[in-house]
Amino acid sequence: MQRRDVVPKQASVLDAFGGADEEYEVWENGSNLNYSFQPTNRIGGGGLCLRASLVPTGSESVRYGFIWRALPEPQNWTAYSSLCFWLRSDTPNWGVEVDVVDSDGDRFNTRVDTRPYLQDVEPSSNGWHLVTIPLEFFYQPDWAAGSGNGTIDWSSISRWGFGFVYSEHGAQVIWLDDLYVSVESSSR
Repeated sequence: MQRRDVVPKQASVLDAFGGADEEYEVWENGSNLNYSFQPTNRIGGGGLCLRASLVPTGSESVRYGFIWRALPEPQNWTAYSSLCFWLRSDTPNWGVEVDVVDSDGDRFNTRVDTRPYLQDVEPSSNGWHLVTIPLEFFYQPDWAAGSGNGTIDWSSISRWGFGFVYSEHGAQVIWLDDLYVSVESSSR
């Protein structure tokens, strides 16, 4: 049986959140979004993790925030079945949007809700939970129609991002660690 606290051998690490030379783009509307790199307290983890905090400043209908990372060159994810990452939150009722963009601009996303998803986190995990999202769960939202050719090209992924889009929940803080694509199936 494989340990769940390490990246499997059949995976490709996208981001280990090392901090020093990593650059992210921040999009915000009606919110202040900040990120930093902090030592991880995840069992089995090491080094740094990404801490992101969102403080809404506008009306509920127009506040959101995204953290984007452009890949150095487009990546081929066709051999993989899931996007995985470690997630921790200090807020009980929130969610995060996970986005991928291909080279011709198609933006596909999915959402991870923490209730009830993270309520089964074991105390020994220090609040961290491994999230495994099958790539087939990503879809093109209506508002993104018209970008690219309307079909995600898994052989040419150029960016990934995380977004806070649940405006009714107010201020939120999340931690992310070890983002990777994998051949492993969903843990849901």
